[in-house]
Amino acid sequence: MVSHRSETPAAAERVRAAAPRFLFVDDNVSLARAIGRAAGALGLDACATTTAAEFRRRYAEMAPDLVGFDLAMPGGDGIELIRFLAAEGCRAPILIITGHDPRVLASAARLGRERGLDIAETLSKPFSLDSLRAALDRMLERAARRRT
Repeated sequence: MVSHRSETPAAAERVRAAAPRFLFVDDNVSLARAIGRAAGALGLDACATTTAAEFRRRYAEMAPDLVGFDLAMPGGDGIELIRFLAAEGCRAPILIITGHDPRVLASAARLGRERGLDIAETLSKPFSLDSLRAALDRMLERAARRRT
């Protein structure tokens, strides 16, 4: 797990209480860290994981406000995570990322929506930091509208 906060423990706890929580998984450690840093810079309490199993465990612990995952990972792919999130009744906006053919990405997004998930954003690898930030901004707005 990669955490992206550098405050004192008391300050970090106050920030966590107020900041929207973003849980993400990508087996590429460098990419997971970069996404976590970008999310943290937007004010999110970001938790980047590198395995589907760790993602599932952290999901149960943190009740994230935003969720993101890579479709292709060893030991548990994004389709399995779609099933997991649907079974958990996930209401958070979801970002799906993949380096696969755009048709695979579109099919996964469609499957998620058919299962009642809020597939808010998709990104094809490689993507720019600006496109990631824009996607996260839109997801934050979507989550905020849901809370009001």
